[in-house]
Formats: sequence, structure tokens, C-alpha cells
Amino acid sequence: MEWNAKESASFFESREYIDTCLVPIIPLSFDHDGKDCGNSSEYIFRISKQIENQFKGRILLTPPLTYFKSSTQEFNNQVLEEWCKQFEQSNFNYQVYISSDLDWKPIVEEKGYTFIWLPALPMLQMDESSKMKVILSQSEQLLNIFTSQWNKD
Repeated sequence: MEWNAKESASFFESREYIDTCLVPIIPLSFDHDGKDCGNSSEYIFRISKQIENQFKGRILLTPPLTYFKSSTQEFNNQVLEEWCKQFEQSNFNYQVYISSDLDWKPIVEEKGYTFIWLPALPMLQMDESSKMKVILSQSEQLLNIFTSQWNKD
């Protein structure tokens, strides 16, 4: 499920079945690396959406945790701490964070949650058909991460 008007209503009706939240971590920058951040944002969000489509009814795709690329690690840690706390209080058994920024890996894993790192591909240089092929291929590879986590319990 995606966190929007229509699906959030369904979320509350089916809450007991939705035990996993998928959180895209998206950078924002208005400096020289702004285009890279925009590319990363599109790539990560498209893959997250595809994963959510595969597991609709089991995963909640949250709005992105958006941060400024220039933020300090201490600030990012505080922000993530609050997100984790809210998901824990809402009884999500699994929290999965996905980003093209490897700096988030130690922050997320220190809290005991799953972090998926994907190097962003150059989305701007691809036509829509090529983008979809890449997104489908990449998301299929990630499905095992979710199913293996669920099967452990």
C-alpha cells in the first residue's frame, strides 16, 4: 500500500496484515550535485513503488524520508531515530530503508533495520521503456530480501 488518500483508508481496514514499511531515503540538493540527487530520487522511488506493487497488502510504502545532502550525520541520525520510533510504536515488525546514499547504511543498521543500497543509474539518459526494464529487473532481485526476512520468523 502506498500512503495516499485512497490507500491509507484501506491501510486502516487491513492493518493487521501490513507488517512491513518500506522507506525510500531521498536526497535533496540545490548545489552542483542537485542533478545527481534528482536522478537518485527518481530511481529509488520507482523501485520502491515496484516493490510495493509486488507486495500490495503486506508492505506500506511510506512517503520518502527526504534530507538535504549537506545535512550532518548527527542530524540524519536524529531524523531516522524519530522515524524508527514511530514505526515501532505503530507495530511494524519490519522496517526496510532503501537509498542510493551509502552513508545511511551504518545509521540504519545500527538501529537493527534492513538497509538496501542501490547505486543510482542515469535515468535522464534512458527512454521510458528502458527505465521500466531496469526497474523491473532490479526490483525482482530485491524481492528475496523481503521474503527471506519474513520466512525467518
